[in-house]
Amino acid sequence: PAAAKSTAVVPKGDTDEGEAIVDSDAFTAVDEFGYLGQSKMVYLHYRGVRSISLWPRPGVREVTPHMAATVSKDVLALSKIGMDGCSLMEAQWQQTDPADSIDVNVLKHGDANKLWTGDNDGRVRYWDVNASGRGIVADFHSGATGWLSGMEIWEQASMMC
Repeated sequence: PAAAKSTAVVPKGDTDEGEAIVDSDAFTAVDEFGYLGQSKMVYLHYRGVRSISLWPRPGVREVTPHMAATVSKDVLALSKIGMDGCSLMEAQWQQTDPADSIDVNVLKHGDANKLWTGDNDGRVRYWDVNASGRGIVADFHSGATGWLSGMEIWEQASMMC
């Protein structure tokens, strides 16, 4: 069987001629399928994106996600995914400083317009992109003594863990 091809970031000098797409001081992105050449840079976050949530969630009745929410310490945003599947449209909704200067590690969709976030202080926020003001519907402490690093939502049963 043939080896599966992939996109990878490898140390400089470990690539074949013609495979390198993006170059930096120490690493080169290798794109064997050509997806990096098709993607479009989105300038939305100044800090690194900590979490991405797709809606509808992949794997549910073989649906294709059409919305992407992204969060960093500086911005929480909701964008449409481009028809090509390789790009994001300009953010339809965004809020700056979503956790009051604390890193946000967790982001999950509740539905197409509702988002849950969890931060390094154990705080959980529920956002509604259609709500007035900043869009915060609920804001509470989870009781966790450390960082929130994962979250699962089951809204039909009113459960979060």
